[in-house]
Amino acid sequence: MAASVVALADALGLEEATVLDNTLSAPTFDFSAIILAQSDTGSALPALLAEAGFAGHPALSDPSLDDTALMIVCQDSLTALSALLGESVDALLTLTEVHQLEVQGLWLAQHLSAALQGQMMLMATRDALPAQVPASLKATAGLAQELSLTVPDLPWTADRWPISDQVSSLQSLSGLLQGFNVEAGAVLEAAKMCAESRFTADALGRLHCEMGQALDDLNRALDQWSPPSQAQQLASPGEVALVQGALARARDVLEQATGEPE
Repeated sequence: MAASVVALADALGLEEATVLDNTLSAPTFDFSAIILAQSDTGSALPALLAEAGFAGHPALSDPSLDDTALMIVCQDSLTALSALLGESVDALLTLTEVHQLEVQGLWLAQHLSAALQGQMMLMATRDALPAQVPASLKATAGLAQELSLTVPDLPWTADRWPISDQVSSLQSLSGLLQGFNVEAGAVLEAAKMCAESRFTADALGRLHCEMGQALDDLNRALDQWSPPSQAQQLASPGEVALVQGALARARDVLEQATGEPE
């Protein structure tokens, strides 16, 4: 929220922007009352402005900043979830390489493809997160640029697509979780609650937390995974070709994403 307020002040060209930035970024600034207000009212903005000495500032008391601040938090959270899923991709890549000549190799390759596709979706969703349109329309582009968010065509107060897109991307990973006997019920329930709540910040936060726990569980399951004994028989030449093609595609995608050969 502090970053969003300062960015809006900059975008509006307010003289107070520097003072506000210095105040909110000072090591001694106490956010305790602001955190409490967020918990009690759902918005940290009035308390933040009051603590910074700008209570009721007409240009900065903009409720759109709640949505914009949420998108900054979502950026960080999706980045963390993508990193956890990246660990799953690396583990699945290794497992698929080890078992590529066995019947189980094709099954692993399918899950590798799903994990890699899921990671790409999370990253694309993160990169498309928009600022909310503030009351002063001319400030939208400057606000978004300052915060590394995209510029929306319209306010997304009615159609909460920046949140529903995240729900879709995260919910799509449930099949991958279930493939390795990781409990996905909490993730699916959290996704359902997001829709039923009309995509509130609290419901989305719960979904992110549940997915983080599920991906931790998935990575532990992958560390301990071994094929059933009956699945260690050799695959057919056609199946091996499919697996090797999937491995090549996965390496290409990862190399393009990281700039380093896999």
